[in-house]
Amino acid sequence: AYLPWFTLYPFIKAANDVIAAVHFETAPDNLKGLASVAYACRAFDYYMLMVLFEPVETGYTDISAVKGLTVPIVTEATTGDDAKQNARATHEEMVKFILSDLDKAEAGLANYTPSSKNFPDLAVVYGIKAKVYLWDEDYAKAAEYAAKAIETAKADKAVPMTKAQLTDLKTGFNTATAGWMWYIHYSAETMGNLCNFTGWMSGEADWGYSSLTLPGIDRALYEKMSDTDYRKPQFLDPMKYGFYDYQTVRDQAYIEDAPAYLSLKFRCVNGDWETYSVGAACDVPVMRIEEMYLIEAEAVGASQGVAAGVEKLNSFMKNYRDPAYNYAGSDLREFQLEVLTQMRIEFWGEGNAFPSAKRLRPAIYQNYAGTNAPETIFKINFPQGKPNWNLVIPTFETQSNPVLAA
Repeated sequence: AYLPWFTLYPFIKAANDVIAAVHFETAPDNLKGLASVAYACRAFDYYMLMVLFEPVETGYTDISAVKGLTVPIVTEATTGDDAKQNARATHEEMVKFILSDLDKAEAGLANYTPSSKNFPDLAVVYGIKAKVYLWDEDYAKAAEYAAKAIETAKADKAVPMTKAQLTDLKTGFNTATAGWMWYIHYSAETMGNLCNFTGWMSGEADWGYSSLTLPGIDRALYEKMSDTDYRKPQFLDPMKYGFYDYQTVRDQAYIEDAPAYLSLKFRCVNGDWETYSVGAACDVPVMRIEEMYLIEAEAVGASQGVAAGVEKLNSFMKNYRDPAYNYAGSDLREFQLEVLTQMRIEFWGEGNAFPSAKRLRPAIYQNYAGTNAPETIFKINFPQGKPNWNLVIPTFETQSNPVLAA
């Protein structure tokens, strides 16, 4: 809880400083565009805080005292005294606030294009709106804005990652492709050898913690992919080379000795698995067009009928991920869980499936025959989602803002 809270609020402070410096209504297009980027970033930060800290029922803890509450809203107009008595915004208040920021961003970005995809553009604004509406369970609006995000991004030549891009041993998920609508970049000059994305997530890196923890996909989730799914070779099958001719910058012995289900999704830059300042100086996706296709599929199914959503899902999967895929279910809940399954596979290690998981509260099974959960403490089953998905506000913050402890 501490890390996202004290990361996202400083991001919000930076956005507030930009917004405060620009008179939005009268500013020229370039300054209005910069302020619009700040509005979009602030909206995304509050969306993340809302998703993480708004509690949902899990059956384990009583959330009645805080149900429907998100986090305090701090804007460019919030004073120090205000911040000391700043209550949690309700879900409705937060959604309204975020959408207001995104409306401003949409207006300003209509005549301004950011210098790179390191900054949110108009397609990303539509994408954030789709994510917010999905969390709000306004499925018609979520479908509308996911479609807008797709069409706007496609006009900029965005397409889902190809089979070759998904598994490239030197650029796979470390170098932005056309379909990465928004991404960040790690600079060799400012990263440490432990605190970098590749060092946490790459199964091939020989620095950081991934070489010790060997991050891998849950066995049950892996087994939901067919052998024709382009994404399956991103993870090691128990049969190793008996199943697939894995490409690696290490050697065959490394693959043979590695644990089953190890992730090969996030490759080291240029294949350099020994030098962190080279191999970890990577791009990390924040929003990919694939997310919009999957949001659209679920939202269409929930607002226009399951059959329409199934058609969207099958179209995406057949065209971009698994030519043999064919979902035929007709129950809405089961369809939503199937979309969630595809999101969990598609965005493994990226985090983008988490909001849908928390919203839908699927049963989580980590204790089953053949589980690859790493330790006994993780072998727990949860019938209504995991209780630790409800983050609590850090004590340090409640001491600075006492109204939160009431």
